[in-house]
Amino acid sequence: MTSPTDDDGAIAILVAAFAIAMFALAAIIVDLGDARLVRSEAQTAVDAAALSGADVFAHPANVPSGFGGDLFAAAVAAVKSSAAENFGTTNAGWNACSAPVPPGYDRRTSGTDCILFHPATGDDADRIQVVLPAKRSFVAFGGIAGYSGLQISASAAAQIRDDPVPACGLCVLDQLDTRGPVAVTGGDSFAALRTSVQTGGSVTVQPPGILMDDPRDPLATFGSPDFPTDVQKKVTCGPGGVLATAVYEEIDVTGSCTISGTIAVTKSIDVESSGELSGVNATIYLTCVNKKVPTVCSNENGGALKVKSGGTITITTLGGLSTPTYSIVATGNSTRMDIGGTVSLSESLYVPVANVEIGSGAHLEVGVGSGAGGRLVAGDLTVGAAASVAVRSASGSTVAGPPDVRLTRLAP
Repeated sequence: MTSPTDDDGAIAILVAAFAIAMFALAAIIVDLGDARLVRSEAQTAVDAAALSGADVFAHPANVPSGFGGDLFAAAVAAVKSSAAENFGTTNAGWNACSAPVPPGYDRRTSGTDCILFHPATGDDADRIQVVLPAKRSFVAFGGIAGYSGLQISASAAAQIRDDPVPACGLCVLDQLDTRGPVAVTGGDSFAALRTSVQTGGSVTVQPPGILMDDPRDPLATFGSPDFPTDVQKKVTCGPGGVLATAVYEEIDVTGSCTISGTIAVTKSIDVESSGELSGVNATIYLTCVNKKVPTVCSNENGGALKVKSGGTITITTLGGLSTPTYSIVATGNSTRMDIGGTVSLSESLYVPVANVEIGSGAHLEVGVGSGAGGRLVAGDLTVGAAASVAVRSASGSTVAGPPDVRLTRLAP
């Protein structure tokens, strides 16, 4: 028989010590992983906070009236609210927060170096810098090894921009799907959020116009004309007929018919295959009606327009609406425009939420004639086989891009 040696006890002690060390190391690793997660959350939170503050200056009309027009105070409130929601930051944290102040930046009304504005003077800001008050990471097990967590902060800067962009001669705010030629001349650009060019389709832009994928509405504001309060029911306009300034529910064009002034259509206007609708200094206004008064459509369908194969609409000059001017303008939330014949307009076709479908063999021309040109702004535009769209736009103008904000590097 053999007896135990002293080495067995020593090995047991070593194993126990090693196990404790490995457990402590594992605990620290777990807690460091939590710290990494908190760091990621902090960066996301400070990005959101900086963007929230900058958005106040990009969209001042949205500032609550309680701030009395003080955009700096509103921006500070937006930053703190966003940080509190996303990172649990408190007012005490902001009061204790400190950070370097880059040249050209100032606290303004923030009361802390961790919310700064650029420029340091003036009534507006083009950049906001935010440093998030530090928060100690959670410690679950590392405390047994003397680990007390990390102080975690993050920083971000946001820039307010309003970059001018080339105006759209043809501006499709959603989807363009074309199987025929689409052309823009006159110097303005073409832009569509999504473009699908099928077999036989093409999109060409005459220089200096360019193709863009960032559509900006160049005709976002228009003046509404005054209409009579009476609404006419269904009207048939045949050979020699005249549509005087009025509000119509439905119009059926069966022959040569002339528009005299500005007409509002609340349900539909149909140009039959034998119909010829024309006007000089005229406007077709597709709208809704509320208590017999034309209005901008919200959830209702606006007046629809349909031109059957063989039918035509020709408007050679324009009047009745304030500058910028329009040949056809629609405000319907779900307005539809089906063109199976030929539509020729001297000025702009403005249907920003409408689905405009150019059927097979049909043609749409905008900006024709001796005028300054026009623009075509549509929600969706579908161009069929053997169909075409041509826009002669105003020359080479630009429009202000919609105000927006973007993250940028911190100032040195």
